[in-house]
Amino acid sequence: MGNFRQATGFMNPELYDLYLRSCLPAHPQGAYSPGTPHAHACALASFPPGRFPHPSGRDEAYHESPFFVNLKGLSCFFCLQQYPSKTTALCVYLNSLDTAASPTFIVRGKKLTLSPLTPGTTHMRLVTFSHQGQRRLGARSGDAVIDLNAADTSIPPTMREFLSGGEASLTSATAAVAKGEHGIPSSDVTIHAPIHDPEKIICIGLNYADHAAESGMPIPDEPIVFSKYASSIIDPGDNIVAPNVSSQVDYEVELVVAIGKGGRNIPEEQATDHVAGYMVGHDVSARDYQLEKPGGQWMMGKTFDTFAPIGPDLVTTDDVPDPHCLGIRCILNGETVQDSNTSQLIFKVPTLIAYLSHVFTLSPGDLIFTGTPPGVGMGRDPQLWLKHGDQVVCEVDGLGRLENPVVAG
Repeated sequence: MGNFRQATGFMNPELYDLYLRSCLPAHPQGAYSPGTPHAHACALASFPPGRFPHPSGRDEAYHESPFFVNLKGLSCFFCLQQYPSKTTALCVYLNSLDTAASPTFIVRGKKLTLSPLTPGTTHMRLVTFSHQGQRRLGARSGDAVIDLNAADTSIPPTMREFLSGGEASLTSATAAVAKGEHGIPSSDVTIHAPIHDPEKIICIGLNYADHAAESGMPIPDEPIVFSKYASSIIDPGDNIVAPNVSSQVDYEVELVVAIGKGGRNIPEEQATDHVAGYMVGHDVSARDYQLEKPGGQWMMGKTFDTFAPIGPDLVTTDDVPDPHCLGIRCILNGETVQDSNTSQLIFKVPTLIAYLSHVFTLSPGDLIFTGTPPGVGMGRDPQLWLKHGDQVVCEVDGLGRLENPVVAG
């Protein structure tokens, strides 16, 4: 690590910490220690393929290494991260910021407002894990997992209870992580689905325009909603069972929203206050049940046991500046079959929360599967269905990698 630091020119530990933070989307496990305050402000935006104008005025191609410029009298730290989808994310960090200034930059027609970060903000990656036969709630810290309940017995031992505790739970967890005690090496624990018992699993269909097109369906005017049952949830690494009653089992990588603060009739402008964090999800689907049964049985085709792998981490909102700027992909047997960006979502997270909550109350721990991008097996020629022996990897940049094998049922 030291040689890499020297090669990149970041001998100042604080600046190096900023560099690691900016590289997080490319390194889901992260190279920094959660709990470390980073910059005073940040902004994030995504850009389509093409040449990116260097903020200093030079016309240069995409950068993967960070660079410094002086913009509007402020010392800025920039990092461009290009994903396999050819979408590029621009991360901007400042070492200092006059919060009254709220500087805004216009870059290729996109407005980036640098928002102050609360000093000491903890970037939390929460996990449900088991160790020595006990299932526990934890938070990642470098190469270890902090047993939160062991560190502070006031912290609930399960994720759903933790989320129900709201800010009090998060404050206690922040303090526990900062102490760094009761850490267990990651190699000694088994990671489970972050939440195994949500009250509701809410799913959104056809929420990427190009996926609607490949499905032969019109772009919806409002969200298409269906559900799964909690019995469909499985852990990272668990088997997806392709039932023998279906010959059309399909893959769907998705961004999943975890609700923190519950509510009904939530205004769109307040919706993100109700989000605890985000995780990777896999909406496994039996297309013959979903589309060919009388009346169209979306729920039946989506909620077979094992049809909802989620995890490995629940990444809190502090660590996801913009959930609509994340590379998302599915890899089947080593081949990338879905590759997009959450910027392509038709209905964004605030819209979904407002829409859903005008009908029913959202509760802590509820999960919202936000939809899948194009590339599903149903839309291919020839069609591609999951089968015994397949290995499926779902990734969302910055959130992690979810891998599950497929077995015949």
